Amino acid sequence: MKEKTRFMLNGMVNAAAFIYAWTGYQTAAVVLGLTGLAIAAVLTNVKFYQRNTLFILACALLEILIAQAVGLGAVMPSVSFLLLCNVTVTLIWLKKRFLAVEQMMEPLLTACISLLVFNLVVPHDPTALAQILTLILLAFGPVLAAYALYLVAKAEQNSKRQIRMRSDAVK
Repeated sequence: MKEKTRFMLNGMVNAAAFIYAWTGYQTAAVVLGLTGLAIAAVLTNVKFYQRNTLFILACALLEILIAQAVGLGAVMPSVSFLLLCNVTVTLIWLKKRFLAVEQMMEPLLTACISLLVFNLVVPHDPTALAQILTLILLAFGPVLAAYALYLVAKAEQNSKRQIRMRSDAVK
């Protein structure tokens, strides 16, 4: 199976987990979250978890606090576990198979924006709308934020290189 295909499968399993949790099927959501984690865990080893445990927990804690602040914990009791799985899977893919993630950025961004716009257009009560939008942003947020940071770092590196080339040309 190609890495890009495996990443798409992983993303669909995680999306299904969030959908099942939203619709009230918490056990199915947890099983799908574990399945997504297992698909990504094949890519790494125990040392990876030892080196990145604190970072994974810090990112997951931040997402969990945001989810609890808008009341997602009451609607979806498994949201904390799913967010932990999502952060772990995202970090594994970003650290181990960045090229596959990079190839899927455009479809991921399109899906995120489409879901956000769709939910803004479809009438909801204000609380449910805030919860749905927050859930979408928390589900897509880790991978999109990490890729945005990568692009910023890459642009900064390119600008430093251009400055260095200009100073060398002047000499």
